Amino acid sequence: MVKEFRLKGINTIDQANEVLASGFVDNLNTKFAKAPADPKDRHRPVDKTMNLASIFSFEHQRTVGNDFTVRFNNRLFQILRQNYLPQPKTKLTVKKRLDDSIHLIHQDHPLKFVEITKEDQEEPAIIAEQKPKKIRVYVPPPDHPWRGKNREKQLIGQTR
Repeated sequence: MVKEFRLKGINTIDQANEVLASGFVDNLNTKFAKAPADPKDRHRPVDKTMNLASIFSFEHQRTVGNDFTVRFNNRLFQILRQNYLPQPKTKLTVKKRLDDSIHLIHQDHPLKFVEITKEDQEEPAIIAEQKPKKIRVYVPPPDHPWRGKNREKQLIGQTR
């Protein structure tokens, strides 16, 4: 269609709408339409038990973290304790529906979860106020073999 517009010198939306209204699509249909091999309609009716919102969703595979969290699109979800809890390092499916709702599924089981926000991830103030631990450095005694004077005496004693 874009190529056809260029050939006709159309470069505005109004001109394109005029061409489409003048039967451009009808001409394409007559040129490329093909009769079906079997005219019987093979579409199945939608069963009332089908959840179309679940069917028409984007599915992504993610791994459960050691702390039972799942990351998806820079968001963090905490899986809640329940009767069924997947093991860490196992795969699960994150379903993002067309209404932007998120659903976690593991082995056909829907999981209960909450989103962890930035405020929930803040470090507690107690950690920042703690004093740093003193690091003990080992200081060898004066007669330690690594000390210079004793080392020289040991080397002299070994050569004799």
